[in-house]
This record gives sequence, C-alpha cells and structure tokens, in this order.
Amino acid sequence: MPVKENRKVTVKVKSLEELQGLEENVMHAVLEDKGKIREFSRHVNLLPSGKSRVGGFVESTAQVSSTAYVGPKAVVAGNAQIKDNSRIDCTAIVSGDVVVSGEASVFGNARVSGYVQISGYAMIFGNAKILDSEISDNALVFGYAVVQLSRITDSCICDNAKVYDSDVHDTEAKGDAYIWKSLVGFEERLKGQIRQNPPNQK
Repeated sequence: MPVKENRKVTVKVKSLEELQGLEENVMHAVLEDKGKIREFSRHVNLLPSGKSRVGGFVESTAQVSSTAYVGPKAVVAGNAQIKDNSRIDCTAIVSGDVVVSGEASVFGNARVSGYVQISGYAMIFGNAKILDSEISDNALVFGYAVVQLSRITDSCICDNAKVYDSDVHDTEAKGDAYIWKSLVGFEERLKGQIRQNPPNQK
C-alpha cells in the first residue's frame, strides 16, 4: 500500500540515527547540532515502473540525482552528492563531502563520512566505516572493516581489516589485517598480517 504522507508535521530529532526510526509518513525533520538547525526531507525515489516510493531523509545541503536511490531507512547528510545510478540503502548513513556515483552502492549499517569518493561498481556494506578516502572500480568493503585516508581500487577489504593512509589495488585484506602507510597490490592476500612502511615507501 502507498504510504500516506504527513507533510504538515516536522519532527525534531537529536541524531542522524534517530531519523531512521521515524515513520515513513513523516516527511520533514530538523536536527539541532551545536546551535545550528539542520533540515531534512524525505527523498522520493522514481522507480523504473514510473511509480514513486518514499525514501530516506536527505539534508537540505545534500543532493540526490533523480536516477539515484535512497532507501527509506538510509540518511544522506552534509554536502553529500548521490549521483547517477548509485544507491544508499538499509540503515547506511552518508555524511560530509561524500560523492557516490556510477553504479556504486552503500548499504547495510555502513557509515561514510568526510571527503570521500565512491565510484564505479564499488560496494560498501555491513558495518564498514569509510573516512576521507577514495573507493572505486569493483572494490568491496564490508564486515567491520575501516578505511581512512586511503585509495582502494579493485580490492576486497573485509572482516576486521584496517587500512590507513594507503594505496591498495587488486588486494584482499581480511581477518585482522592492518595496512598503514603502504602501497599494496599485485593480487596480494593479507589475513591477519601487518603491512607498514614497506621498503619502497618513505
């Protein structure tokens, strides 16, 4: 059944996560953050069938293309831009100066923030956290993985793997793998290993 929208009610919330708990018929919300009032409205997704479906909350400063999809429990905040055919779904939260483009998707309970670019067919899901990084091509980041200040291309970063200040290409990092200030590639497989300051890095 279509959701009956309540356009007259604006609900006050205390966090981005609280937005996810609002009923789908609530179309507007405000969040007071350090004395500043942030305004949110539900995105309306245009489906291939020509019908529309109420999506998640998008902040007034963010942009979502008409071809992109924002699930009803997802949140897009800050100056985030959701472009092309990209998807933000489930209980994912994208905030800050994030650009998601191409066929990329962020879902599950993933958190993406800061200056981030996600493009190509990249997928961020599970409880993964991405901060100030570039994720592209066919990269997968999931589980409880954390990627910060790094560039990930055509790689799988999963489980409890952590990647900081590194350039990772065509690599699988899983288990408790830890990559810090490294250049990693050539189909390398890391499981519970540490890569830190390799010889060819300063």
